[in-house]
Order: sequence, then structure tokens, then C-alpha cells
Amino acid sequence: MNDAFPDVLYNGVLLCTSIYLIVLAVVNFFSNRSRFILLGLLCFLMGVTLVNNIFWPVVKKDWLLSLLLGSGKNVFIGPLIFLYLSTWRPGPKNVQHSTLTHMMLPVMLHFTYYGVKFIFPEYYALHYVTIATMLLIIESLLLVFYSVLSVKLLATLQKQNGTSVKTNRIKLLLYLLLFYFLSGKTYDVASIMFASPFWSTAFLSINRYFFMPMVIFVNGSLIVYTVLEMKWVRPVLFGKGRHDTRGALKNSEKLDALFQKYFGEEKLYTDTEISISYLSKLFGIPPQSIRHYLRHKFNMGFKDYINQKRVEELKRMLHNEEWKAYSLIGMANTVGFKSPATFYRIFKKYTGMTPLQYQQRK
Repeated sequence: MNDAFPDVLYNGVLLCTSIYLIVLAVVNFFSNRSRFILLGLLCFLMGVTLVNNIFWPVVKKDWLLSLLLGSGKNVFIGPLIFLYLSTWRPGPKNVQHSTLTHMMLPVMLHFTYYGVKFIFPEYYALHYVTIATMLLIIESLLLVFYSVLSVKLLATLQKQNGTSVKTNRIKLLLYLLLFYFLSGKTYDVASIMFASPFWSTAFLSINRYFFMPMVIFVNGSLIVYTVLEMKWVRPVLFGKGRHDTRGALKNSEKLDALFQKYFGEEKLYTDTEISISYLSKLFGIPPQSIRHYLRHKFNMGFKDYINQKRVEELKRMLHNEEWKAYSLIGMANTVGFKSPATFYRIFKKYTGMTPLQYQQRK
């Protein structure tokens, strides 16, 4: 057990919380949506950090346990929060590219730190204070940088989507996580910059009366948020929310404006991960109402509407000289088709001819 956290009851609560977080992470890893995978990563890192707090004397001795469960995971938190928020932004997204871009530096720092620790143990022991201080400074700078980016992105999302239960829930989670990690980094940096006996004598008291309750509250809030994000949970807790055609027609004017904005102007159909549930969250309107609206307005389902918009956009591109140098597959990817086979099948369904035949006829 970690001597910095001697309370048995607290450690028991901490262990249960970490198990919940890791289980939720595993569940989210099986999702095919980038948003849930990123949320799962956040839960996993928070969970293993709690495990490390409890079993640190054991974890620190083994290189594999240190790599998986050891300290230094905070370097990933800022980028992960920002990437998760980015998935709520409407329009086309390349989540894989963004994740690689923003996580490359944290991964390199993490592996470098543990590489030095276990490959050069004598050097690490001799320069421990310098290495730990440098890592703390880099972690703090990354956290501040991504905190600013995340707050700006949240403000943009609120302007686009307006105030809703969804945006308020995301906002609350963001501010809780940022306060949690920024306060921890502020304490660490202050204890280094302002050398004083206060930090060593007050360490256990600050932990017990400030950080320990906050750890439980913030991680518990993350658990509740993650559970509520699961698509099958809210209908169980709050009912299925039946909506008939009159509900869709009641929102008809609002949906007209939303579809014009997101599909006419921002071309949301080019997002390869778009779904009816995502649209429901974005619009703040139940999925069934959107389905009824599409049936009433366009006489088609959601997938047919998206595919038709993609085909229409690709036909416009084929008539545009600016796209002349691009291949058909390249244009298909641009409008949101994931695979060539799907593209050819859908295109022929709506035009009665293959893309090549259409291009040659043009």
C-alpha cells in the first residue's frame, strides 16, 4: 500500500472506482465509434492512475507494470480531453490522423521516461530530481496548452449547438477534469518552486482533506457520465421517449433550418461516422422524430438520405474542373464513402449506371 494514502477505507473506495473505470473502458473499446473509444481511453488512464496510487510500491519495481500502470499518465490527459471534445464537432473529421498528431509527443515522453528509468537505472537514480522536474514541467505545459484549446473548442460547440443538456453535461465534465488535474499540477509545481517545510508537513493533510475527496468525486462523475453516454442506458433509466409523426411535424421548421445548415452548408454527410444517434445529439431532437421528418419530407430513411446527398455531391464534383485531376475513389472518400465497393453499389443504385459510365457520358 502507498504510505501517502494510508486510509484503508479510502483505498477500498479507490480500488472499486478504478475497477469500474477499467471495466467501462473495456466496454467502450469494443465500440466502433471513435468518440467512445477516446472516452474509454480516458477512463482507462484514470483507472490505472488510481491503481498506481494504491499499489505504487509494487508497481514501481517492474518495468511492464510501470509502463501499464505507473505514474506519468497525466501527460495523456490534456490531449485526450481535447480529442474527445473534437469528436462532438459537426462536419467531416479524420479522428485517426488527429489522434496520431496529438498523442505522438505524450507517447514519446512516456516511453523515454521509462526507458531511461529501467535501461539506465544508475543514471536515473543520480539525476532523479532533474528528470522528475523536467517531466512535471512538460506535463504541466501540455495540460495548460490543451486546457486552453479545450475551453475554446467547447465555446465553439456551444455557439453551434446552443445550450442543451448535452452541452451542459460535457461542459461540467470538462471543467471538473481540468480543475482536478490543474490543481494537482499547481500543487506539484508550487512545492518545487517554493522550497518550504510547509509542503512536507502539510502533505498528508492536503491529501486527506482536499485531494482524496476530489479524487473520488471527479472519478465518480466520470463513471456516471460514461454510463449515461451508453446508448442503451438512458432509455432504461428515463424511458424510450416515444415520439409520433406529430412530434416530428412539430419540429419541422426547426429541422428544416438544421438540415439546411448542416447538410446544405456544412455538408455533414461527408463525415464517414455520421449516424442517426449522432444527429439526434447534435440537433437535440429524438431519433424517431428525425426519422419521421425524413419520411414525411423526403420519403426516405436516414441512410438513403445520406447516400443520396453523397452521390449528388460527387456528381457535382465530376462536373467541376477543379476536381478533374482526382480519381473516382479519391472523390468518393471526400464525400464520405468508406470503401470503393460501397461507393460503386450506392452510386449505381441512385443513377442507374456505374461511376465510370456516368463520367464517360458526361
